[in-house]
Amino acid sequence: MHLGGARIRAVINANRSAGALLTCHQTLSYGSHPEVGQAACRGFYDAYGDEVAGSRFAHAVMGGFDEIPAPE
Repeated sequence: MHLGGARIRAVINANRSAGALLTCHQTLSYGSHPEVGQAACRGFYDAYGDEVAGSRFAHAVMGGFDEIPAPE
């Protein structure tokens, strides 16, 4: 997915405001690897995971996340 700087910033801000993780663009149904299933974006998680309610919930209730290799 190739978004301009302003658009990606808007997407990031919207997810942060909503307390939601950002879905990895490679695992979206129209992405290059939909067979993986939807996964959280590692870059977003690394940058904002501690402040996003969805991430904190996953750690508190489910014990965290399963890390999968990024699709090639």
